[in-house]
Amino acid sequence: NRDNERLILTAGRSNFTLPTLPKDDFPLMSTAGEGTEFSISPSDLKLLLDKNKFAMSQEETRYYLNGIYIHFLEKEHANDNDIGENGGLVGVATDGHRLSKLVLDAPKGTNAIPNVIIPRKTVIELRKLIEDVNEAILVNVTETKIVFQTDNLRLVSKLIDGTFPEYQNVIPAANDKHVTVQTKDLINAVDRVATISSDKVRAVKLSLEKEKMIFRVENSEFGTAVEEIEADYDGDALQIGFNARYLLDILAQLDTETAQMSFGDVGTPVVVHNHDDKRAIYILMPMRI
Repeated sequence: NRDNERLILTAGRSNFTLPTLPKDDFPLMSTAGEGTEFSISPSDLKLLLDKNKFAMSQEETRYYLNGIYIHFLEKEHANDNDIGENGGLVGVATDGHRLSKLVLDAPKGTNAIPNVIIPRKTVIELRKLIEDVNEAILVNVTETKIVFQTDNLRLVSKLIDGTFPEYQNVIPAANDKHVTVQTKDLINAVDRVATISSDKVRAVKLSLEKEKMIFRVENSEFGTAVEEIEADYDGDALQIGFNARYLLDILAQLDTETAQMSFGDVGTPVVVHNHDDKRAIYILMPMRI
């Protein structure tokens, strides 16, 4: 009803009269032809979102961590990542307690994209929207906006106006205690002992010894839990504390039967990744117990 600027909805015995706003007040967010465009497969985009979204921060004070950081990686800077000659497309997320990083073979054209942070809400909504998408997704990136488009879908989002931290400095390069362990055994052991840990802290102590890992939780109210699993390890003994929920979130991202973990000392972040595959790596900060 244009005369009184009301929207009238009628269905069966239901009637709604709703207020409306002037169409001229609706914001314009078009970026057509303004930014750098590239095409990405839905499987790669889903992977980029899925392997990073769990580590996004929800802290308002550090708003620049509330999303996934996307940037291009030159082939010569790939280190241990086995990527194509065109370089890599990197997605990173961190909340200060854990960090995720995934490197994909760079789609053509991504070498010219600016470094951007896709907001948390956009990540979550985009993942829902592309669940059943099978065709390539066209992405247009500027310094302030990003557009995802298919034949039947167009999502336009502002980007986070902030500077993502130099995350490379968080990834330890000198961890020399390397462990290979069955992923399922590791998940089950951590999950079981964590059931009696404090709901707030979720602290678990890990003891690393030759050919085994021992998990221990001591709770004055609920008792003590200890579990031991076999591990391929022949180095020095180490004890380190961690948040069980954070580690379980990381282990849920692994796709192989065995996981690889690299430790330094008691205060050094732990590196976790799939067996013999460092395209996706996860960093877990230790806790004092």
